[in-house]
Amino acid sequence: MLDELDRSISAIENVLDCLIEKNGYSYNQYAVLYTLGESADGTCTQKKISEDWYIPKQTVYNICQDLLKKGWIVFVQSQTDKREKLISLTETGRPYALELYENAQSFSSAVLKKFGKSKTQKLYELLASLKEICALEVEKLPSKEMILK
Repeated sequence: MLDELDRSISAIENVLDCLIEKNGYSYNQYAVLYTLGESADGTCTQKKISEDWYIPKQTVYNICQDLLKKGWIVFVQSQTDKREKLISLTETGRPYALELYENAQSFSSAVLKKFGKSKTQKLYELLASLKEICALEVEKLPSKEMILK
C-alpha cells in the first residue's frame, strides 16, 4: 500500500517544516524567498512560485505584498510579456533570500552526504519510476462526474 510511503514522506516534510521554522519563516515565505534566492538574477514570477511549490496564487500574492512592505522585493514589468510582472529582490531583501537559500543547500548537502551518493541516486530513480507507474494507473481509471457541485 502507498500508505507507508505517504507516512514517510509526511514525516520528512514535518522535519523540513522544522528547518523552515528554525530559519524564522513560514512555509509560504520560505517558498518565495527560496525561489528568489535560487534564481541567478533574483527574479521570478508569482506563477512559477505557485506552480513549483503548490501554493495558491493568492497566497503567493499576499506573501509578496508583505515582502514589498518590508522593502525586500519590488515588482518589475517583464521585458518578454508586458502582461506579466516579475518579483525582484531589492538590495535589502537579497541577503535574506541568499542566506535562506544557502542554508537550505548546506542542509541538503549534509543530509544527502550522510545518506550516500549511491542510495540517493537509487532513491531518485525509484521515485521517478513509481511516479510514472502511478500516472499510468491513474489514466486507466474511469472518470466520474463531479459528485459535489
